[in-house]
Amino acid sequence: MQGRMPVFEEYLAGSMLANAPAWITIALLSYVYETTALPDIILQVTIPIVYCLGGIIGAYLVARRAYRDHERIGIEVGFAAFLINLVFSALLFGGMTFPLMIMSLIGLVIGGIIGGKYAQRIWEK
Repeated sequence: MQGRMPVFEEYLAGSMLANAPAWITIALLSYVYETTALPDIILQVTIPIVYCLGGIIGAYLVARRAYRDHERIGIEVGFAAFLINLVFSALLFGGMTFPLMIMSLIGLVIGGIIGGKYAQRIWEK
């Protein structure tokens, strides 16, 4: 069976979308952190989870366009989302801290793998 594969614009859109939930969550948590006595552990647990959820959403939406290699597409979307995150963080904030960089990389790539696998399971049905 021959189908189509995602094009660059779809990879870019999925990567940007994968970052959106984390950026919104970080903005909200930074406001709450400044105004209340929010423990650091909440930030350290919430941010990787939200990056992972964003990676799942972005990778699934791109990988469902493909007819093969869903997991590879998910990894590519997760890594591209990480690179976009690095660029935007460098431009807007002068860079990101190393722990946040590692959390975003792990969360986005794992989310990309999960999103790709989920798209593959849906495709096989």
